[in-house]
Amino acid sequence: MPKGLKIDIIHRIWDILSLIKEGRSRNEIIQLTSENERNFASDISRLKKTGLKIRYLRKLNKYEINWPDTFKPIRLNSKEYFYVYYIIHSMMSENPDLKSVEDKLSLMISEDSDPVFDCGPAYGISQNITESLSDILSILRKAIVDKNKICFFYKSISSESIIRIVHPYKLIHTPISWYLVAFCEDRQAFRNFKLVRIEQLKTISSNYKRIPFDIKNHLADAWWVQDNPKKYKNPYNVKVLFKGEASQTIKEYKFHESQEITDIDNGTIMTWKLSYLGEFASWLMQWLGNVEVLAPVELKDIINEKISKYKEFNLK
Repeated sequence: MPKGLKIDIIHRIWDILSLIKEGRSRNEIIQLTSENERNFASDISRLKKTGLKIRYLRKLNKYEINWPDTFKPIRLNSKEYFYVYYIIHSMMSENPDLKSVEDKLSLMISEDSDPVFDCGPAYGISQNITESLSDILSILRKAIVDKNKICFFYKSISSESIIRIVHPYKLIHTPISWYLVAFCEDRQAFRNFKLVRIEQLKTISSNYKRIPFDIKNHLADAWWVQDNPKKYKNPYNVKVLFKGEASQTIKEYKFHESQEITDIDNGTIMTWKLSYLGEFASWLMQWLGNVEVLAPVELKDIINEKISKYKEFNLK
């Protein structure tokens, strides 16, 4: 631990953070932590130096702070995560290489990066973040906070690169990829940009004015990030029977807000309502051998086509 960093100070700062989250007044926090005014001001300053957003509401004599209550993806509770975050930040003066670690940890407390859905502990923000991806995430997060426009070349599936100027709003991740949700000046609409397809990313000094935006409305009923507006009023009623060991495992997670579970004698039936089946079909194929697709027929067709192509390419 760095010289001068005392564990009792870390415990005390955690208590202050917790009391702020409870909505306690400044005077109550000082009294409950047995602090004097000077020490309390020093501890608030320590918190701010780590990059946490703290705002004093003078009229209410209270503070606002952004610190989530739980951190499911890495299986640390809020208190455990704070200790890790704070100690790593404090050690950076002695070991600058830890800056990349702090950047990754900071994603967990950023309002600008959230999983699309709770996809279980094996997925989400804990996925491997390479050095190049870490740099991109850091640039994008800063642009979101500062409301700066960004430009980049975006590589499409056809390998054609097109320059885009966008207003960044949100970083989201699926079990396999990170995405930027941004307002595209060319399309005059919000779009999802896959980070691995972004090249020559640059921040533009000019600011943009935010317009009303809600990430849940933007993603609608997507399994991860893709949906089909034409099917909103008449979504697919997906119904899958999970058998054997999978029937127990599948019940441990809520994969989608529309999810419903029914136990039967030979397994577990899961249902969802989705406007787009492509992402779901890719996810479901990890359970092949333990599932029976009951509906819709379109989902069966997608999976059968994937299996047919696999046989064509591999069983020659």
